[in-house]
Amino acid sequence: MLELLFLLLPLAVMYGWYIGFRYARHGIEKEESSRAQKIMSGVRFLLANKKLKASEVLVDLLHVDSENFDANLALAEVYRTRGDADKAVQIHTRLLNSSLPRIKLDLASYELAKDYIAVGLYDKAVELLEDLRYDDEIRIKAVKLMIKIHQKLGDWDFALDIIHRNESSLAEKYTCIYRAQFLCEKAKECQNLGKLPEAEVFLRKALRVDGHCSRAIIMLSSMLAEAGSYDEAFSFITQIPDYDPDIVMIALPVLKKCFRLPAENERYIEVLKVWIEKSDSSSLVLEMASVLEQYDLNRASDFILQNIKRKASLRIFERLMNYQIRSARDSDAKESLSMLQNLVSTEIAMHKTFVCRHCGFSSKTMFWNCPSCNEWNSVKPVKGLDGD
Repeated sequence: MLELLFLLLPLAVMYGWYIGFRYARHGIEKEESSRAQKIMSGVRFLLANKKLKASEVLVDLLHVDSENFDANLALAEVYRTRGDADKAVQIHTRLLNSSLPRIKLDLASYELAKDYIAVGLYDKAVELLEDLRYDDEIRIKAVKLMIKIHQKLGDWDFALDIIHRNESSLAEKYTCIYRAQFLCEKAKECQNLGKLPEAEVFLRKALRVDGHCSRAIIMLSSMLAEAGSYDEAFSFITQIPDYDPDIVMIALPVLKKCFRLPAENERYIEVLKVWIEKSDSSSLVLEMASVLEQYDLNRASDFILQNIKRKASLRIFERLMNYQIRSARDSDAKESLSMLQNLVSTEIAMHKTFVCRHCGFSSKTMFWNCPSCNEWNSVKPVKGLDGD
């Protein structure tokens, strides 16, 4: 009898394994069936254009593990992009409370900081970003994001300090262009408070950081001209056509300040000729015509006619119409020319003067920092027939 029991024992073990396998398989099939039903439910919500319900169902299906980590991040990005930052926060918080590898936890923290920025919780975002030091790539991304936060808040000292502490890791865009622009912002604040000596210090420092910073050159030249230091102002402002010929129309009013006496007109004309050779700006052509007009209207008209052949521009054409109206003796001709001039003037007024070459934002006002994409030094005068 005992021998028979020993013979039946392996059979009993095999049978128990078989029964357990059946139950386990049944459980897996049941779970898969449940997941399939949830997926179908989510699809039905999408087909019915109930995106919120559909996304809630899909979130429940995303368990937290290394395999679907990217899927969680992608879904959270969708939420944040469409203005649902609270749901993005929930997903990223759930990731941070899981047992994922350190690098993925840091990436989740970085994304959570972006969620906080989206809802205006800048302090919480900075707190998270400052702790991201495990992976160099994520750390640099965190540093750049902190710079953007302080830029948005106008905390120029904090932004400059972050750049200084991470100078060896940041690209020249941040250590040179951004730093110079932040110093210009500090100079602007000092100007608004009437602290002109302090403003000058910041502008000279900006030029030591970025010698080609057009904004610093224009601001400093203007300050020097206002203070009566015309020669030094001139030495700075004449660099603009070489460094940034696209923005000479912004620098032109400062150049005019350097030639304050009528007796200096001839020298001013010579400088304008040099600038016109270096830039195709309509503003320079119109300014030259205005100066020549003081001597001889026909000379100014001939100059405009020569340049309209070289550069097609509505602004130059409008000036030509003006000169022809003033020269015309026939009343009917004057009336016809006036109607044409009004049409051209209306067309010019309809167009924006400046455009961001990074995102396409357009405006009638000059911005050193694009209000749309926040890029520095990307807004330039519009070129072509309708522009400068």
